Amino acid sequence: MFSRLFKPRWQHQNPDIRLQGVSELSPLDADQLRHLEQLARGDASAAVRAAASARLTDLSLLDHLINHDADTDVRNAAAGQVMALLAGQAEGAPDAANRLRLVSLTDNPDVLAHVAMHSTDSACQLAALARLDNDDTRMALALSAAHLEVRQAAAQGMACMTRLRQLTREGRDKAVTQAARERLRQLQAEEQEARETRDAIERLQQAAAQLASQPDDPLLKARTEQLQRQRDGLAAYMDDDTRAQVDQSLARCHDTVQAAAEQQAREQAQAQAQDELQAALDTLTSLARENQDSWYGNGTLRAALSTQRLRWETAAEQVSPSPALAQAFAAQVQYWEQRLNTEPTAPAPEAEPEPQAPAEHHPDTGKWLRQLDGALSGRNLKRANRLWHLLHQHNPSPDKALSGRLAARQTRLEELRDWHRFAAEPKKQALCEQMEKLAETPLAPEEQASAIGALQQQWKALMSADPDQDENLWQRFSEAGDHAWAPCASHFAGQQREREQRLAERLALCDTLAGYIDTLDDDNADWAAVQAVRQQAPRDWQALQPAAHDKGRSRKRFSALLSALDERLDAASERNSAQRQQLLDAARAACDSEDTGAAARTLKQLQQQWRQAPWVQPGAYRRMNKAFRQCCDQFFQAQQAHREEQKAARAEAESRQQDLLRQLDTLLQAPLADAAGEQLEQLLAQLDEDASFDTAAVSRARQQVARYRRQVRQWTDWNSLVEALAQLHDGEPDEQTLDLAVALEVCSQRPSPADQDSRRLRWQVEKLPGAMTGGGLPDTGKRLDMIREWLKSVPAVDATTRQRIGQCLHALEPTP
Repeated sequence: MFSRLFKPRWQHQNPDIRLQGVSELSPLDADQLRHLEQLARGDASAAVRAAASARLTDLSLLDHLINHDADTDVRNAAAGQVMALLAGQAEGAPDAANRLRLVSLTDNPDVLAHVAMHSTDSACQLAALARLDNDDTRMALALSAAHLEVRQAAAQGMACMTRLRQLTREGRDKAVTQAARERLRQLQAEEQEARETRDAIERLQQAAAQLASQPDDPLLKARTEQLQRQRDGLAAYMDDDTRAQVDQSLARCHDTVQAAAEQQAREQAQAQAQDELQAALDTLTSLARENQDSWYGNGTLRAALSTQRLRWETAAEQVSPSPALAQAFAAQVQYWEQRLNTEPTAPAPEAEPEPQAPAEHHPDTGKWLRQLDGALSGRNLKRANRLWHLLHQHNPSPDKALSGRLAARQTRLEELRDWHRFAAEPKKQALCEQMEKLAETPLAPEEQASAIGALQQQWKALMSADPDQDENLWQRFSEAGDHAWAPCASHFAGQQREREQRLAERLALCDTLAGYIDTLDDDNADWAAVQAVRQQAPRDWQALQPAAHDKGRSRKRFSALLSALDERLDAASERNSAQRQQLLDAARAACDSEDTGAAARTLKQLQQQWRQAPWVQPGAYRRMNKAFRQCCDQFFQAQQAHREEQKAARAEAESRQQDLLRQLDTLLQAPLADAAGEQLEQLLAQLDEDASFDTAAVSRARQQVARYRRQVRQWTDWNSLVEALAQLHDGEPDEQTLDLAVALEVCSQRPSPADQDSRRLRWQVEKLPGAMTGGGLPDTGKRLDMIREWLKSVPAVDATTRQRIGQCLHALEPTP
């Protein structure tokens, strides 16, 4: 019975040997696959469970391991195997159709991302991608997936507009960037539509509140109906509070409309009632004129009077008649009553004799009679018979009144008995025939017993109306039941022998378990195997059922043996828990260390030691493993969060720096005359303040600012020359001035006036030797110096020469 636990071929006490055995098992062989599943489910070594999980093909078992195994490596190995199976990368993976079906059922984002990235067929990739709702994963797929259609589908399913804008810049092919742009436009359109919907809801809310605060007017109903239609169209987009506010405002509007309608109806009813009052009076007045000669006692006239009086009274309930109108109608009624007073009156009905007081009887008689009436109405013969017996038992000599009341009910009771006899006795006859048929043609023993029991229950449900007749039918039914039960007797006797055999096997199980406990060595026992025995023994016990009853002696012994085994396991677990507690304390101390790098290395070593630590009870292991895993997870999550914060800080710094550089670039593009020196200084100061900025970019920005400042100084110097030229006095120019104008025109390649050609030629001849020796014509700076020196001594200049020099000076204006 325990041979499979003590001598397995594929299992050894040493976990390293079991780990080697896992690599020798093939998931394609059914027997070896079962061994792998058993190792993955219950092996004491997490390394063995992880290795076995990495070779399984049963997705439901892998899912169980992912959700319930206490070890991180086992869960990770199972998750990796699920990913490989669904991606078609692992041995024994389902076919493409099943993979596609399974992908459409899973909600695990890591599995879906892996399948979308690595699946061997595009259909599974697209199916996985369709179930992904993480834009970070979709972004990665849109940038790096192997197939174009996957990249396009990833872009088309994204919902983050920031990511989509990034994808339009970084997408590696045109189709993906185009898909990202189309998706971005779609989201923008949806956002615009949502914004318009919000605005419409806000306008509706305000309009409804305003309309609800207004008094009734002729257009209130139309406006309310219009707002109601708008509300019905926008209801799906409102939150509960907004919908409630709009409904409350519209309800007030509807109430106002309803109140106005009711008031109008009341006024119309009152007006109609007033017309009815006048019509009743007019009718009686007209009858009086038309029937002056009619004889007294005319039945037609009496009916007319009654009709008009009823007409008047009905209308008077709606509106109070005026005193004059009421007086006129009363006069008409009095006139007609006087004419018709000869009608005879009907004799008064004779008074019925008062009922005599009933004689004394049992105090509960009235209650029993009422209950009897209820039983007879409900056609409950059994209860009616019992109440009838009570009434006759406690009233053996009923008086005349009670006898009459009983006689009235006896007829109904006999009718009920006749009905029951008519309805029940054929059913009992049929039950007898069915039982006799079972005796003649028996069914399978279990079915035969069930059929006999069902017929007996049906017999019990039928009441008795005639005891003598029922006794005969019961005797027939009982004898048929005995004959029908005979084939079942031997069958159930065989079942009893089987129960006794199972009881003997249970006793043998107790003996085997007792011997196993006696041979346990606390110092060298494989407690994981002992725990497996502890788990398997109750299963073997439950498999041996149903067993014969022995007043619970075997169960008590088995429970005592399990308790003894639990004590040994608890003691071993308590001894081994101390080592795991030391590892847990060391992990907590490492988490509190300020040296995160050393702490990370220490925690990884402790995780390895934790996997190799001795066995403890599953409950204690889960509790300690949860604390150990939480400690490690919190540390590594904190590290990851710190890295993410640093990454986010760098991204934020880069964004701020780019923003400052864009502002700086905008200022540097401005005309030199509009240079904003103070703003440039502020931007440079902000770039220098943040140490996280890219220093190379800041250095390049400073160089650009320095170059721009030099250009500003040059423009300022040039502008001062322009202003100085404009301030010169008008007068005849001297030779120096005319020579300067010709020199500037030559250097600027501008024509000179015709009367200055000789001067221009002479100046060119004088400068020719210097130009031929490499000096060339004066550059911009030298020309500006020539003008500056000339302005220091020139007394006056005429308008023509001023214009010639000004044109040459404007050609020298510095530009950014």
